[in-house]
Amino acid sequence: MARYDLDGPSTFAEDAPAGAFATTEVLTPTLLRRPVQPRWYRTGLGKALIAITAACAVVAVGVAIWWTWRVDGNSATPDSISSSSAADPRPTLSYNIATRFIRYELEGHQVVLMTYRNSMPGTVGGEELFAAAGDVVEVTLRNDLPPNRELELAAAAGATGGNAGHGSTHTGSFTFTNSTWPCWSGASSLASGPHTVGGIDAAYGGHKGSAQAASPVEYVNTPHAFRTTNLHTHGLQVAPADDDPFARVEPGSASTHRLHLPADHPSGLFWYHPHSHGSSAVQMSNGMAGLFVVRGELDAAMRSLGFREVRLPVTQLDLRLADNASARQLLQYAGLSSAAAAAAAAAAPLFAYDPLPFACPEQGGYTRGPFDLDFVVVAGAVAAVSTGPSIHWQATGKEPRHDVRYGEILWLRVLNGSPGRPFVLALDDAAFDLHLIAVDGLTLPAPVRVRDGLPFAWGEDIEDGLLLPPGGRYDLLLRAPAAPAPAFEANATTASGDGRRAVSLWSRRYIGCVGRADCPDFSAFRIASFVLPPISSTLAARRRQLRAGLGPHARTTQASGSDQVGEGTPRLAAVAAAADALSLAISPPMQLPLRLPAPPRLRFVTAGEVVARRVFVMSQHVLSPPPDAPANVAVDPASLTPTGFYVNNRTMDPARVDVTVKLGTAEEWVLENPEPGHDHPWHTHMQPFLVVSLEHLDTGENVLTQAYWTDNLWVPAGMRAVTRLRFLDFVGKTVAHCHIIGHEVAGMMIVYEVVR
Repeated sequence: MARYDLDGPSTFAEDAPAGAFATTEVLTPTLLRRPVQPRWYRTGLGKALIAITAACAVVAVGVAIWWTWRVDGNSATPDSISSSSAADPRPTLSYNIATRFIRYELEGHQVVLMTYRNSMPGTVGGEELFAAAGDVVEVTLRNDLPPNRELELAAAAGATGGNAGHGSTHTGSFTFTNSTWPCWSGASSLASGPHTVGGIDAAYGGHKGSAQAASPVEYVNTPHAFRTTNLHTHGLQVAPADDDPFARVEPGSASTHRLHLPADHPSGLFWYHPHSHGSSAVQMSNGMAGLFVVRGELDAAMRSLGFREVRLPVTQLDLRLADNASARQLLQYAGLSSAAAAAAAAAAPLFAYDPLPFACPEQGGYTRGPFDLDFVVVAGAVAAVSTGPSIHWQATGKEPRHDVRYGEILWLRVLNGSPGRPFVLALDDAAFDLHLIAVDGLTLPAPVRVRDGLPFAWGEDIEDGLLLPPGGRYDLLLRAPAAPAPAFEANATTASGDGRRAVSLWSRRYIGCVGRADCPDFSAFRIASFVLPPISSTLAARRRQLRAGLGPHARTTQASGSDQVGEGTPRLAAVAAAADALSLAISPPMQLPLRLPAPPRLRFVTAGEVVARRVFVMSQHVLSPPPDAPANVAVDPASLTPTGFYVNNRTMDPARVDVTVKLGTAEEWVLENPEPGHDHPWHTHMQPFLVVSLEHLDTGENVLTQAYWTDNLWVPAGMRAVTRLRFLDFVGKTVAHCHIIGHEVAGMMIVYEVVR
């Protein structure tokens, strides 16, 4: 068992200065006299009550100490800790999250966002959840957003029988056809209209996927009900009943999610975000995301080595310029009075993303882009901004900055919480090393140095870095040089802003976008910077001392009235520099671990265990021959219609189960992406998977350097990934889908069910 020491000042009396205890209280006999016990205390019942009270106090103190030890000083703590029940003594950690409109000023722009709680999107501490294997985590999600705007359309259409009040269920209906919404290009696009849409539940196809004639699949896979939400705990291995992707939390209502983490759940970096089908892309474009950290063996290993933890959640905000009427309304939703909202809307443009339902993008409806204003937010700080329809990031210089000592190793934990954009992580100083230790919260056997994308050989699609897909998480070890290099001053950078040397974790340009009209410019920007001690300024001070004959190692030649530096100066300057470096370095330097704790529950899935092999083809056209044909042939996408987002030529239907698997078995799922120019990250709920190969479809060449576990795999165009899953503990219905959320809401998702 690892031992943890708490550093703090000594409180022993002998450490106090003289006279500190000069004033003392004289204990008189009266003060020392034993108090008279009341009669009730001498009774058996009274003594029992005292004993019970003392036991409860001990338990409360023990729980507090246990939580403090386990979380190790994290800024976010649960709103309450209690016992689950007499039958289940595990502690229940209770968190409360609210969704609401909040007004911000970001880089001189006035914005209103749908966000969690009342904090900056992505802020470390404000939106982090912590737990450990075996815990029961209770998350209450309250939807404080105003009613969905479909209700306004129904009222405007003269629907009767409904109540458009906050949090109500509208029972009226309205009718729309292909001609009233001609611009949506997803998934058969209402080609068979007209369609009558009832209340919000009916618009989804019924609660938890029950089919209703009034809501065809085409409508289910069109963006809608943008203020309805739910909560998906991405990467957690919990039952579908605990993490229900079909659940819906309507405006004005609340829902409690009770998560039962298995006793052998891996420790790692996970996260949560909305997953209500139809609205998730809009809400994630507003930055709705938060970290979910499961503590355990990995934390103990990192602490035992002395590595400091740095969490770097990255989110992206995609916003549009609001017209004056919408701006006034949104500002009122954000808490301003009518007069103040009108003044604020008149004083400065407002950017938001709260689309009109059933409207074309140029009319304020849903869009996958382009947007008018985009931000990258890292741990609550705006790291980059882009204005105009073409994404071109401009670094703000406000990315998170952390001091690092020579010889130190930092434990970096990075989340890509963007709704659909990959980032390529790389360092800008070769003196530093970056090693990958975990993917999606699941540890590798040993650290792997990040060089040319290892262990993910994406070839020409990256530029000396590590591609982090949307929804993905990486745990990395950043190793600083043991001491300044001889040519330090010639190579020193000034990214720290004060002349100190700094290394930055960058998002490099995604080369796969070059020459593609549908792919924006992913120019580079800093995700975080790490600043070394001020060796150069110290050296300058030492040189001034030496020139003045004042340094501790100075040796001067006597010249009447002058302070000249003698012949020993170069050697003495080197001695001074070495002394400075030694005082600002960790000695001996920290060492990388040789091995990492294996994630529980995840032993290698052999080919002999596989009982079924399934192929899933992601495409934006209906393919011919169909994906389940004996042999697929090359496809010319230009000749295929309609355009949409498909898995095996079908869009998601919540009333249809696409795959049924048996509990306790293992299967091989082959993920294919045959169309040029469209990459897709594949994510499975409830269950991670083992990647055993990543092959070019045309040559069969496997570019994967080692098998690894993940829940979120980037499948580039023209490639095939062979994965294996073992269905361990849970039964129920859940989903797998493309984690470019705009593709998911348009139908690139399957429903699978685990049965006994």
